[in-house]
Amino acid sequence: MSGESFQVDLRGVVDLLARHLYSSPRVYLRELLQNGVDAITARRALAEGAPERIDLRPLPGGGLEVCDTGIGLTAADARELLATIGRSSKRDADLGGGREEFLGQFGIGLLSAFMVADEIDLVSRCARPGPEGQRSPAIRWRGFTDGRYELTELADDDPAIAVLEGAPGSAVRLVPRRDAEHWLAPDMVAALAEDFGGLLPVDVALEVRLDDGSLARRRLSGDELPWRVAYPNDAARTVALASYSERALGFTPLASIDVEIPIAGLTGVAFVLPAAVAPTSVAHHRVYLKRMLLSSGVTQVLPPWAFFVRCVLDASGLRPTASREGLYEDDLLLAAREALGERVRAWVLDTLTAGGPVARRFVEVHHLALRALALVDDEVLDLAVTTLPFESTVGAGTLRELAERAGDARLLFTRSLEEYRRIAAVAAHKGIVVVNGGYVYDADLLERAAARHRELGLAAAVADDIARTLDELE
Repeated sequence: MSGESFQVDLRGVVDLLARHLYSSPRVYLRELLQNGVDAITARRALAEGAPERIDLRPLPGGGLEVCDTGIGLTAADARELLATIGRSSKRDADLGGGREEFLGQFGIGLLSAFMVADEIDLVSRCARPGPEGQRSPAIRWRGFTDGRYELTELADDDPAIAVLEGAPGSAVRLVPRRDAEHWLAPDMVAALAEDFGGLLPVDVALEVRLDDGSLARRRLSGDELPWRVAYPNDAARTVALASYSERALGFTPLASIDVEIPIAGLTGVAFVLPAAVAPTSVAHHRVYLKRMLLSSGVTQVLPPWAFFVRCVLDASGLRPTASREGLYEDDLLLAAREALGERVRAWVLDTLTAGGPVARRFVEVHHLALRALALVDDEVLDLAVTTLPFESTVGAGTLRELAERAGDARLLFTRSLEEYRRIAAVAAHKGIVVVNGGYVYDADLLERAAARHRELGLAAAVADDIARTLDELE
């Protein structure tokens, strides 16, 4: 029996990527930046001190050129890696270094460029010496959406090599599709590069033409993670992180919580929202992997009760999905989620215990979140008894305050809003303290408080409790 290879329709694969794997064509630039960073990482292992630069060059006619100073490719590399869908040098560590050092693993990144381009033109020279120690020849690989590709070795005097400026590295040139020119426009490229690569540790820059006709590099990447910058004092750090939250997430936080989970190589900040959100709202977090933006819509990083915070995180140990727009659900992610939740919980406990303006504002704005957490956490429940306000027939107050007002009488609560409304007027007239348990989480929370804090004299109200206070009619 003879074996045969699968035949792949490249147009069909590109359509699959565009419609079902990637959420938007905008990710093409992330994939090109990722390839450039991985090539630079591989070259760093080969030659420490090599330049670490990625240049984005708008081309006449609307194209784009992405040049990196990475390790480059030989003809054999290009034939094996660029012409085989799913083959990844990073997964097999063919280019040097360890698998964990690289951003990409799936061998489909370059194909994403076909979502915005009809043709991909790559010129590359490998930094590794040839078989006899001689300089590796430069190569040119051209791929087309109909599945064809061309691969040639270039002579040293070939004009196409000029883009490499005589050094190892790669240059990818994209010829835009007729309906995708806007994705390669300079302003769009700059915005995408800043979004995806703004925290990369390599020099990412856009080539711009000045008024006098000269060219300049506009740097788009940063030097340090915002939460790792050394500030002169805590106040300056608080202001700087608040400013970063405004830029990255669109709001000025009520507070910021530093998080660090060594097991996942994770660091970052959890920002407390300044306004209340519904408990059913889906929390979207901004997550980076090895300082490349994964997505600003990751939903799996915190427990459901922590819906009052939004995170900006960078991790080196978590695994991305194939689309690199989400995280792979595994034991490490589960452990990281639990650890992040514990860090947020510790902040809540410390803040409420210390009191002060932040604690008061947190209870005022996020009392629903505090109620949700108190349902599953005894320590938070203990604090909730003295901090959370409840509606009652004698006005709003904490359970501790309302128990004191009830005196020797029992402190009663209803399980529904309708029940509270039926008895509230009579109870108020007779001086009976009844707590309204008809709002979200309150009935279950009051049940837990009654069982754990018996000194409150808290009990569910029944009809006889009110009927016994009524005078008989003449």
